[in-house]
Amino acid sequence: MVRLLMVEDNPDDQVYFADMLKGDVGGEASRLSDELEIDFAESLHQARERLGQESYGAILLDLTLPDCEGISTFTRLKESLREEAAVVVLTGLNGRTLALEAVRAGAQDYLVKNEVDALTLQRAISLALERVQQRSTVSAGGERFGAHLIQSDQPCMLVDKESGQVLLANPPAIEALGATDLSQLLTCSLDLSQLDAGVVNLDLDQRLRLRVRRTDALWRDKLAHLLELTEVVRDDSGPLLLLGSQPASRFEGMRTASSAMRSVFDTCLRIAKTTAPVLILGETGTGKELLARAIHKRSDRKGRFVALNCGAVPEHLVESELFGHERGSFTGAHKSKPGLFRHANEGTLFLDELGNLPLPAQLSLLRAIQEGAVRPVGGSREVPVDVRIIAATSVPLFDAVERDEFREDLLYRLDVMRIEVPPLRDRPEDVLHLYKLFCKEISARYEMNPPEVGRGFLEAMIGYSWPGNVRQLENFTERLLLAGTGTHVTGRDFHDLVRPYRVSGSGHHGRGAAAPPPAAAPVSRYPTPAPGYPPPAQPQPAPAAPPVAHHHPPQPAPQPAPPVPVEAHAPTGYVQPQPGTYLPNGTTGAVAIAPNRPLADPTRAGERLAFLGTDGTRLWTAPPVDIREDLQSFLEQQERAYLECVLEDRQGRVGVSAEIAGINRRTLLRKLKKHEIDRKQFK
Repeated sequence: MVRLLMVEDNPDDQVYFADMLKGDVGGEASRLSDELEIDFAESLHQARERLGQESYGAILLDLTLPDCEGISTFTRLKESLREEAAVVVLTGLNGRTLALEAVRAGAQDYLVKNEVDALTLQRAISLALERVQQRSTVSAGGERFGAHLIQSDQPCMLVDKESGQVLLANPPAIEALGATDLSQLLTCSLDLSQLDAGVVNLDLDQRLRLRVRRTDALWRDKLAHLLELTEVVRDDSGPLLLLGSQPASRFEGMRTASSAMRSVFDTCLRIAKTTAPVLILGETGTGKELLARAIHKRSDRKGRFVALNCGAVPEHLVESELFGHERGSFTGAHKSKPGLFRHANEGTLFLDELGNLPLPAQLSLLRAIQEGAVRPVGGSREVPVDVRIIAATSVPLFDAVERDEFREDLLYRLDVMRIEVPPLRDRPEDVLHLYKLFCKEISARYEMNPPEVGRGFLEAMIGYSWPGNVRQLENFTERLLLAGTGTHVTGRDFHDLVRPYRVSGSGHHGRGAAAPPPAAAPVSRYPTPAPGYPPPAQPQPAPAAPPVAHHHPPQPAPQPAPPVPVEAHAPTGYVQPQPGTYLPNGTTGAVAIAPNRPLADPTRAGERLAFLGTDGTRLWTAPPVDIREDLQSFLEQQERAYLECVLEDRQGRVGVSAEIAGINRRTLLRKLKKHEIDRKQFK
């Protein structure tokens, strides 16, 4: 439940816009209706009192109040906020200068009363709430980042990107620099003039020259550099002193700036030379197969690395893939096949997405692991094999055991050494680190210059949940470079590019925060005043309008008459609909269909498709619905028919037709071009 404070001195407006948010205006059901609890304040003084007593997630503010007017209303209200809230300005004052001032002062959106509709208001509040949630996620990610940095055994420090001021340093860095404590370093600034060469200078008790590895970071709303110290020169003439730490940021092609991932790498090195089975747990895109290949490469096994995705093989062929088969053992087995176990003899067999392995194959796999031998399908003798099993899954196998979808004894056999790969959202220091590496590699591959990133872009990257993890980040970086967004990218560019990756409800398989929304324009542009505004002095619920979907002049009410067959009103060549034809909006009656006749043919204007009521009155001009076609095709047909109907009614005049359709002239022309509609034929 989100509490919203509406600061509005007009009681009629309070009721009207509250009904908009709850879906009681315009007949649209609002998804905010069950999430919002609305309180009211009629003056700035009253609003500030409420903010001092209560916490609100969103504020809807009118800039014209009895005790204050203009942009000062917003700035004075903002001073009273104890915690961050989404403030949306909804006022009768219309002006670009005022709107820009409000947005620059921190307003999430600026809406004008006589231009806003219910959907726009609901969307503005939703986006504002999600932006506040995103900033909270960024702040929480920054705290986790700081905690990981402090716990890291690598000497690291954060410095301000502009001034070089030390913002944070972990204990290994404090010890390596010879400082007494963190407070001493926080008073120092680094000389970053040679940072591109990997060298910075620090004046402590003596002048120090540091060799560093740099990563861009965001720390408490400041652009920063994360510097990993590799070498120190104690004075200008002394020799370089190694800090004694090996650069653990690379492991068989994988890079990281996260202490959590370094622990994973250390575990892989520790178990690589053993023969124990390994179970790797992690979400999609975290690099489970890369870890499996790294373990095999660091082992002493002479055989090959063989990988199988258990979900990509048909259920009846899984055992044949794993254990092989004899010639003639089943239909289509024209020759014998050794199977992946024998291919991986003296090597490693990697079973990806183990949770998709069918139960019968699980039993055969269990026996193969226990006995160290496999029996081909259709064979009579077992073949000994020496194979190390590494399995990976993105689903919780213990839950699958409880649902009787996975064998418990097989899980215990494979879960000897367990490696849990943290998702990218839990290691925010890796987001910018890997982005920089991917950007450098991809820009070199395509011979392009990487764009400069702004603070909004960095905030959006850290606040996003990355459901596809490292793989998604790499693909996103490539898309950013190829999209040609310019030399400087912002938070809006991030949301525009990441939008195809978003999943409904949450950012990652139903867990965690939702992905940040696309950025909304600060000033709303709605040329047609919203219907019903200004509200009446005593608003009454409007009766539901009949489902009339065209703009023809009103017709006189028909006289009661017995039902007329549709053929009596249909032009020659029309046929009755087949059973199962759908009538939209609950319309009762029949549908007249003219098959294979183009709607845009002006010589057949009387043969247009029409939904007919039981009294023969034409209700709507549109194609019939064939539920065998996909939704996109259906919607395109409906849009085409609607546009033709409006153009015919307005004799092809684009401006008036665009106004009726509720879109601007340019959008209408674009849609006419898309559907190949010639407006001249309707004049």
